[in-house]
Amino acid sequence: MDADPILSFHLDLNALRLLHRVVSDAYTNWPGGPPEEQVSLDRMRMQLYAGLMDVTLSLESEARDG
Repeated sequence: MDADPILSFHLDLNALRLLHRVVSDAYTNWPGGPPEEQVSLDRMRMQLYAGLMDVTLSLESEARDG
């Protein structure tokens, strides 16, 4: 296989928050090892944060617009 597979997940807001927190903790407390691991953790952390912000803005927009 030439490229890594890409997966999609369906998470509720609480699961997304928890996953972001776990990945953020793993990034912050990274014990060392191959630098690619830390880069991957940072990328995942940022993607999860972007998802959280997207959901938060959508919920705020729905609440505002009724």
